[in-house]
Amino acid sequence: MLGSAKTANANGRFPSAGQLVVSPSSPSHLVLRTTFGILISNDTGQNWDWLCEKAVGYGAAVEDPSIAVTGNDGLLVATFEGLGVSPDHGCSWSFAGGGLDKALLTDVAIHPDSPGNAISLVSSFASTLGDGGFTYKNQIFGSNDNGTTWNQLGQNLDDSFVAETLDAAKSDPQRIYISGIRGQGTSASGVFLASTDAGKTFTASTIALLSSDEHAPYIGAVDPVNANRVYVRTSGATSGRLLVTDDGGTSFRTVFSGTPLMGFAVSPDGSKVFVGDSNGLYEASSTDLTFAQKSNIQVQCLATTGTRVYACSVESSGFIVGASDDDGKTFAPLLHLSSVRGPLACAASTTASLCVPDWPGVAATLGADAGSIATDAGNISPPNTSTKSSSGCGCDLASKKSQNVGLAALLTALGLLLFRRKTAKN
Repeated sequence: MLGSAKTANANGRFPSAGQLVVSPSSPSHLVLRTTFGILISNDTGQNWDWLCEKAVGYGAAVEDPSIAVTGNDGLLVATFEGLGVSPDHGCSWSFAGGGLDKALLTDVAIHPDSPGNAISLVSSFASTLGDGGFTYKNQIFGSNDNGTTWNQLGQNLDDSFVAETLDAAKSDPQRIYISGIRGQGTSASGVFLASTDAGKTFTASTIALLSSDEHAPYIGAVDPVNANRVYVRTSGATSGRLLVTDDGGTSFRTVFSGTPLMGFAVSPDGSKVFVGDSNGLYEASSTDLTFAQKSNIQVQCLATTGTRVYACSVESSGFIVGASDDDGKTFAPLLHLSSVRGPLACAASTTASLCVPDWPGVAATLGADAGSIATDAGNISPPNTSTKSSSGCGCDLASKKSQNVGLAALLTALGLLLFRRKTAKN
């Protein structure tokens, strides 16, 4: 029987999923961003365990942070408060230090060719100009040790735009791309930056936005075999487009238009492209990019691994997360809201133990079993079955969370907080 959400969650938002990440080293390890925290599966989606936002260190404002999984199955979460890092699969969390200390993160990604290497993007309000405009502190940082330490790559980027998303090319480790937006309303335009020297320098180009309704361009993916091909999505209140460049960002062409685009993915070999919206899932060969509808599920996010397509959806489609082995024609349900097992099983000394007291309320919201407790999540090898409690956190998450709350509220009020839209990374 399908689960049903009885009430909205603590954020005041209906429970839903927005980004699914498959581990680059362990395909059975899935991480799902939701409006009520993060769900983790270590068995290819058969069981899902809950991690609350406050364990990671975010949630003071309504956030949909970008998530990445490193080569050793560590977790990286780009939040308003900083870059959350967990080396033990979600049990223990801390914020990255150095130049990322208390930074406002807009995106994080791994290098597909070497998933122990990661990149993160900072874009925070810097100043108000005399003409009423704004400047921003835009920086890119890199890590070569699964997110443990970070160093700035190159100099600060152009301060006249809000940096939104970034990605790296699998076929060329020196290639990094960044997207963003300059200006507001009808005068806004998309910004696209390309680096061929691992982020030391960037070449800029412009992406025209069709109307004030169309949000900033978001990088969907870099083609896994052609570093010059990049897929970029836009999404507005009523419409969305999929754009592609075959020359590293010099020029773009529209290959798909529809209602707001909520999901995008490329097959691991680059031969197939998938896009989804509220009307369904569409698939095309990367050779001709002629899209055909495969199913009518309401797509919230997409991901691929091997020959499998994962989709986030809504219960009326039959699942919250489903898996397809026929290019999206049919899906096997993997997750219903009511089937979330409970808090991630971690030692009482870890930050994940903060979630335990909140589980009964979350379970009531999801229609899940409040008495269920996960027994094998948190540590992939070996499983951690330590007794959990609500104490034992040795970190000062509260003080870190408070640093950027005022800034986040300011940017939201100004209508500039585009990078946290759920369409940005899914």
